[in-house]
Amino acid sequence: MSTCRCCGQHIEAAAETAPASQVVRVDDAMLAICNAAFELASAGNHAHVEIAHAVVAVAMSDAGARALSRQGRDPQQAGQAADAWLGK
Repeated sequence: MSTCRCCGQHIEAAAETAPASQVVRVDDAMLAICNAAFELASAGNHAHVEIAHAVVAVAMSDAGARALSRQGRDPQQAGQAADAWLGK
């Protein structure tokens, strides 16, 4: 997966053609979380991706849930809090 669902930009191509100051390099896991956040925002008819969408996406991902747990955070509570902030 190397395409941003939000802007449709091919990530690898961007690295080859865009000025270095405009290139954002992410691994596949981060791109998947960003794309999931975009999908959540779209499904909720939100005009923009908010940080809360990203928190929900992180909490829903296996790697993100493990990372939250390692920090002593409950992934389910984090996702629920972000959903509440989004008005769900």
